[in-house]
Amino acid sequence: MTNGGAGKGDRKRKARGDKEREEENTAKRRGRPPAKKVRKEEKPFRLSFRHVPGECAGVLLTLGQGDTGQLGLGEDILDRTKPALVKGLEGVVDICAGGMHSVCLTREGKVFTFGCNDDGSLGRETDDDAECFNPGRVPIPGKVVQVSAGDSHSVALTEEGKAYYWGTFRDGSGPFGLTEDGDVKRTPVPLAHHLTVKYVDYYRYHYYYKL
Repeated sequence: MTNGGAGKGDRKRKARGDKEREEENTAKRRGRPPAKKVRKEEKPFRLSFRHVPGECAGVLLTLGQGDTGQLGLGEDILDRTKPALVKGLEGVVDICAGGMHSVCLTREGKVFTFGCNDDGSLGRETDDDAECFNPGRVPIPGKVVQVSAGDSHSVALTEEGKAYYWGTFRDGSGPFGLTEDGDVKRTPVPLAHHLTVKYVDYYRYHYYYKL
C-alpha cells in the first residue's frame, strides 16, 4: 500500500524547488542577482476571549438558588427569582457555573469566584462564609482569556495557551483529588504546561482541551 498523501506532498515540494532554481538561473542570465528570500516574521502566540469580541463587556446578573453563595450576592440572599446585580464586578466577558460555585472572567483577564469552597473549588483561601458568598479574585499568573467550571473544580486558560486548574474531581463515591497523587488543590496549579492549549471545556466528570 502506498501513501498517496505523502507522494503528492513530495511532488509539490519538488515542483517548488524546480521553480526557485529556474528563477535563479533566469536572474543570472540577465545579470541580476537572485532575489533574496524574505522570511515572514513569526507573530507571538496569543489567544483572545471566546465569547466577546473587542472591548465589549458588561455587568453580572444572577438568579436562582444560592444557599452556598453561588449567586455572589452576599450571605443574606440565598435565592432570587429575578436577576440581581453582583456588586464589585465590572467588565465581565465570561461566566461559568459549576456544581455549587461560579467562575467569572473580566476584560482585564482577571478571574473571580464565589460559592462553596469545601473542596477548593474557588481557587483561593477563604476564612469564613462571607468570603465565599462574595466575589474574590483567584491568583493566576498572566492574562486569562477562558474559564471553565466543573462539579468541584475549575480551569483557567491564559492568552499564552497555559492552563491552570484547582479543586478536586469527584464521582458517585465523592471527591478523589485533582492530581495523580490524589491531593485536593485549593489554589491554581499548572495543567499540562509542556503543551500549548487553545481551548478548554468541561463535560460531566472530565475536562478536555484542544491543542
